[in-house]
Amino acid sequence: MDLLNIGYYNNETVVKPELIKRMNMGLIYKVLISRSSATRGEISKETQISLTTVRTLLEELKENGDVIELKLDESSGGRRAQRYTINPEKNLILTFCVDNGEIIYKISDLLSNVKEEGNINAIENNIDILINFMLEKKGEWDICSVGIGVPGIVKEKHFYISKGFNIWHINKMGQEIQEKLNIPVILENDLNAIAYGYVIDKVCEFNDISVKSSNIVYIHFNNSCIGAGIIVDGRIVHGNNKFAGELGFLPWKDGKNINEILKYSTYEECVELIARIISILNCVINPSLVVVGGDNENIKNMNLEIIYKYVKRYISDIMMPNIALAENDTKYYLEGLTHLTARNYIENI
Repeated sequence: MDLLNIGYYNNETVVKPELIKRMNMGLIYKVLISRSSATRGEISKETQISLTTVRTLLEELKENGDVIELKLDESSGGRRAQRYTINPEKNLILTFCVDNGEIIYKISDLLSNVKEEGNINAIENNIDILINFMLEKKGEWDICSVGIGVPGIVKEKHFYISKGFNIWHINKMGQEIQEKLNIPVILENDLNAIAYGYVIDKVCEFNDISVKSSNIVYIHFNNSCIGAGIIVDGRIVHGNNKFAGELGFLPWKDGKNINEILKYSTYEECVELIARIISILNCVINPSLVVVGGDNENIKNMNLEIIYKYVKRYISDIMMPNIALAENDTKYYLEGLTHLTARNYIENI
C-alpha cells in the first residue's frame, strides 16, 4: 500500500500529504535499518510503496544527508541497481546511564555502529552536570535523540523511586533534559533496557528466539530487592501503571514480600527463591529465555547447574525455558537502550 496515494481513511478522515510522506519515510528508514542497506526495488517490495515514491523520497533523504549511496549491485542481465544506506554520521543516538556517581554512555548511528563510548565522573542528582555533558556531545556529534536508563518506575519523562510503602520520590530528569536539548528524549527502566539488550544479543544463540517474537525475562537480584525486565512478543511489558516487573513486592510468607525475604536469605534459600520465581514467571509468560543477574553475593556464587537442579523441581522438561546467568549488564543495558531509542525516533518520524 502506497501511503502517498491515499487521501482518506474510512472515507471520512483526510490524511495530510505531509503526514503520509513522513510515514513513508519512516517505513524506508525501517527497511534500511533492518537490512543495513537496500535498493529501491527492495524497499518498494518490502513496504508496498511505489517505486516512483521510493525514488522521490530517497532523493530527498540523500539531499539532506540522511541517506548515502553505496556501490551499484552486480548486474543480473539488466541495469545495475543503486544501493542505499543510512548516513553513519547523521542522526546519531546518545544513550547513557548513571551508576554510582558515574555516567556510562555510548553514541551510535541508527545501524547501532558505535561512534564513541566511555564513562565520566558525575554526581547522580546533579542534573546540570548531565545536561552540560549532553550539550557538549550534541556540539560534537549530530545527535537526534537521547535515551536514558533509570532505576525506577518510568512514566513518560518522569520516574519514581520507592522510599517505602506508599512513599515515592519523583525525578523529572527527562523533562528537564528535553527542554534544554530540544531533541527527543526517552526514559526507560534499567531492567527493561537490559532485557531488551539480551533480546538483541541472544537471537543468534538460541534458535527458537527472534526479535519480533521473543519472550525473555531478565531477573535482577540486589542484596535487598528483586526486579525484572519482561519482553513478550518482542515488546517490553510496562503494565497499566508502569509497575510490571516489580517482583520484590510479591507477597511471600509470614506477611512478608520477596524483598524482605531476600535480605536474610542463605545461599540455599536464595537458590530456592530463584527457582520458585522462575517457575511462577514460566507459568504466566512461558519465556524462551530467563536471564539471572545482579549484585547479590549469593547470585555471584551460583552456577547454571545448581539453578537448573532446583528449577526442575517445579517445571517439567517440556515447559523448561533456557536459563542463563548475566554476563555484562552494562553492555546489554546500553545495547538495549540504543535500540529502543532508535526505534522510538523512527516511529515518531
